[in-house]
Amino acid sequence: MTDGPIRILIIGTLPPPIGGASVLLQHLVDALSERNEIGLTVINTSGVRGNGIKGFFRLIGMLGRIVTETRKSQVITLHAATSGLHFIGPIAYGAARLWGRPLLLRKFGGTDHRDKVGVKGRVIRWIVHRTNLFLVETKMLIDAAKEDGITRVAWYPNNRPFGEANELASAKPRPCRRFVFMSHVRPVKGVAELIDAAERFGEEVTVDVYGPFRDGLSEEIFAGRQRVHYKGVVSPDEVAAVLREYDALLLPTYHPGEGYPGIVLEAYRAGLPVVTTRWRAVPEIVDDTCGILVEPRNVDALHEAMRSLVENEELFNRLRAGVRAKREMFDTATWAERLVEMCRELAHASETRHGPV
Repeated sequence: MTDGPIRILIIGTLPPPIGGASVLLQHLVDALSERNEIGLTVINTSGVRGNGIKGFFRLIGMLGRIVTETRKSQVITLHAATSGLHFIGPIAYGAARLWGRPLLLRKFGGTDHRDKVGVKGRVIRWIVHRTNLFLVETKMLIDAAKEDGITRVAWYPNNRPFGEANELASAKPRPCRRFVFMSHVRPVKGVAELIDAAERFGEEVTVDVYGPFRDGLSEEIFAGRQRVHYKGVVSPDEVAAVLREYDALLLPTYHPGEGYPGIVLEAYRAGLPVVTTRWRAVPEIVDDTCGILVEPRNVDALHEAMRSLVENEELFNRLRAGVRAKREMFDTATWAERLVEMCRELAHASETRHGPV
């Protein structure tokens, strides 16, 4: 193991724009920046694609920085979604090979790296097979990587800077009456099913919906509803405070690209149990200690899960207590430390082969 300071290069997209991957990377950068034993360099890839001539010149400058900073670093870490991996992957890999540095690839999202077809798909698989360590968001994707013959793969889930316990909603026992949905407002997030399930309740139950509209939906879908109300879009720095105003999170998703929904981790951060679906990798982070899983597109099951929280105060408060036990598992501080450990292991292996840099 390499002792003392370690020089790590991070390549990836930071906000703006605000997105799940960019926010996750910002959390990691913030956590690592506070550590004196890490020489951290960050190259932000935002603003390159889809930005015309301005993006082209930004790309040229970024290429130069990647080559220069790779030489100064001991480990190169690339943080990218599958959709952008064919573009930035070869650049990072080429620089790493040029200077003989190990490359750690962290792939965001719940999609299999083999899902892309054609030239893009071949490039992505070529890169993934040649990285020194491949980090994936879900345990399901570890199995997919091993099926593809990749042995240097590890779990690296979405995480949040949970901070101190005083961020949690009050631990004092209380009934469940106010539900919240916070995500893209689109059909595959189960919005129609949520409305149908919620409207069966009387006036004691409310569901507030936050998020931008997608896939042709608009505020009209909430017109005339008694229990469900649209509340607009919440900025990232307000999410935790808004969630603490509610009792439980609803996320009846069947989104085909679902990995570990960030809003589930935000709910844990706020101390809220979760009603969501038994869909893809979601059951890896939600179980009967902290939430209720129902089958996708099943309005009756969704309503019954909500009703069980409303009518069974003991169950509701037991799940709230279970949420508190989930926090350490998905705390950014924990996973930042794990990333540093991985980088030290890669640097040590590289220096054993090539000598110190």
